[in-house]
Amino acid sequence: LDRKSAHATTPSNSKTPTPADMVTQFRSLADQSFASDKTKYSSYISSQPSDAQWLHQTASGSKGTIGDRISSSTLLIQSQPFLNVHLLGQLVELGKKEKRVSNMVCDSLRDLFTENLLPQRKLITMRERPLKDYVGGDKQ
Repeated sequence: LDRKSAHATTPSNSKTPTPADMVTQFRSLADQSFASDKTKYSSYISSQPSDAQWLHQTASGSKGTIGDRISSSTLLIQSQPFLNVHLLGQLVELGKKEKRVSNMVCDSLRDLFTENLLPQRKLITMRERPLKDYVGGDKQ
């Protein structure tokens, strides 16, 4: 999030924003940032060689076997987790079809979460990192 933008949208003479206001403000900024990043990523992918495009086509289900779809989805999530988070849902849906496929999907998801998506430390709760610290501050 751009903290300067978040600070600039809060009037200096107003009361301290409520948690709901802060969530709304941060959500709006996050949605704008995500839409911008997704557009840039889509144009980047379309300019890539055919191998990268094949990965995206396979992950979306228009080409390849079930194993190819699982592998390509996994590779794309590893490369850009934030921009390919929708593929996690597709992997879960694939796993609902049959037992063999669900075992492959479970192995893939386990590896993704343990090796790529989750940090190698204890997660921090929102209580330990309140939003009010991020409004107009320099904390990260």
